[in-house]
Amino acid sequence: MGQYDFPVDLVYLWCDGSDQSFFKRKNACINKNKFKDSSDVLTEENGLNHIMQMDELKYSLRGVDKYLPWINHIYIIVDGQIPPFINLDNPKISLVDVKELAFKNEKDLFNTNAIEALIYKIKGLSEHFLRASDDYFVNKSLDKSYFFTAEGKPIVYLKKYSGIKHHFHLQVFNAYAEIFKEYNPKNYWGITHCMDPNVISDFKSMENSQWKNLLFYTQTSPLRSNYNLQHLFANLYSYRNGNTIIHKLSKHESLSMNAYTTSKSLWKIKKFNPNLYAINARAKDTNKDKAKVKAFLDKKYPDISQYEK
Repeated sequence: MGQYDFPVDLVYLWCDGSDQSFFKRKNACINKNKFKDSSDVLTEENGLNHIMQMDELKYSLRGVDKYLPWINHIYIIVDGQIPPFINLDNPKISLVDVKELAFKNEKDLFNTNAIEALIYKIKGLSEHFLRASDDYFVNKSLDKSYFFTAEGKPIVYLKKYSGIKHHFHLQVFNAYAEIFKEYNPKNYWGITHCMDPNVISDFKSMENSQWKNLLFYTQTSPLRSNYNLQHLFANLYSYRNGNTIIHKLSKHESLSMNAYTTSKSLWKIKKFNPNLYAINARAKDTNKDKAKVKAFLDKKYPDISQYEK
């Protein structure tokens, strides 16, 4: 190794929150676990807004096809669903049902923290992979060297946080505090929403580390909990062991925005021209907001990818 001669796969998490059967199963899970763990997040974090569809995955794949042609294989983790536009005849793409990854006693798993903590168990997954949600987008051509060193070490971009405004911040803070034993919520570092590089060996190492019980708790939590390991944890664990490179995040590297601030979000993309960006769905989103986002993505990524029918 040393010449970027290793394959890099891409793993997406996707589900169709408008599917009524999925909606009913998730609501039943929320009601069942309401008093099981007082830290379970039963607000926006577990709500349908988090999984509303604006055809994000289709446009994200178009960006990958255009800007990351070196991706070896794409895995899409689903929950008994199939994205309607996916070309399953393409040998470079595979669907993985979450039940294939979950422990046998876990009937339903709606927790993205849990699913992300199980990604490394995908059969056939390359040692080096990128993790992504369907609302992550590539804005320009990037080489493997943006995500990994020539020796295969992940390169992670972190930003400084000050304060805890919602559950995402709390989980980022918990991950940082657990690794570095620094407990100042006004001064900690974490990720933003973007494609993150990982290696399987880091997760396997965690299975035998002092955090193995916390890893197992996360993997078996059907809903998000404040005590889950957020996916940042694997990056920080790897950095602690000397296996990950950390760079300071700038607005030219990655941006994370909300659909309900569409005009401001699209202005930021034009102004900073980031390498990567995310447009998050939230409960505040209106049909007008979603229409603007979809129109922008359709203009930004007009060419049908090899991953579409």
